[in-house]
Amino acid sequence: MTRRFPDSAGVGDQSAVGPRGVLKRGIQRIFKRFGYQIMRFPALHSHERHIRRLLSTLAVNCVLDVGAHEGEFYQLLRQTGYGGRVVSFEPVPDSFARLQRVAAGDPHWRGYNVALGREAGTLPINVPDSTMFASFLRPNDYCQERFPHAHWDGRTESVRVERLESLYAEFAAGIERPRVFLKMDTQGWDRDVLAGAGLRLADVVALQSEVSIIPIYDGMWSIAESIAYYTALGFELTNLFPVTFDAEDMRVIEYDCVMRRMSVVPVGDGQDREAD
Repeated sequence: MTRRFPDSAGVGDQSAVGPRGVLKRGIQRIFKRFGYQIMRFPALHSHERHIRRLLSTLAVNCVLDVGAHEGEFYQLLRQTGYGGRVVSFEPVPDSFARLQRVAAGDPHWRGYNVALGREAGTLPINVPDSTMFASFLRPNDYCQERFPHAHWDGRTESVRVERLESLYAEFAAGIERPRVFLKMDTQGWDRDVLAGAGLRLADVVALQSEVSIIPIYDGMWSIAESIAYYTALGFELTNLFPVTFDAEDMRVIEYDCVMRRMSVVPVGDGQDREAD
């Protein structure tokens, strides 16, 4: 799922010091009178800044965008200054066509109109009107009540499924020593993606998985089960970022869970620079 909350600047922003800081605070006060706030992008402590620093620290040279939808995470990567290879996987044809248009002309982008899973083949995927909810799992009652705009009408599409390790040599060609960031947003299917990674999982230095506080699909793992599974694979938590929120009950529904393999020695400088 691609919805995200806006981030606000946190304490410790050194840009607020000195003459420039005085000017910035003055401008902020003017805009706040009209109900607006200006903030730096990526905002301090934001998901975007965290990803930028992580990719730099671990010298990531290949990002796998699994469940790419219409290119939202691809655009985040480019906006935050990552210029390396991005490989997108999106099984729903209409979403993939929009993704292709978003990434058109980018020589460092590769796209596959497939899903990734533990076994190759074809599977029916549930596709509501709001395609960001497309999933191999069935939406539960809470999902349909909480997100009626998704408009689940029982429509399914048959899509191709491949194992990550089967496509790896093709999409990683030309990268001498791949250092992979694996982003997964598959609506409850993330562990199946990892199950198909095989020995190539060793190249994954960090990952992002959408995890649920309140499961919205039948058979979806809880946040505790997901983090325990990733920890057993050698990853440790670096941060959690809320994705969806039940405003009525004041509960977070899902987080983007970012983890890194702590056994991997950082080779980048980890500097939090401004994007060009």
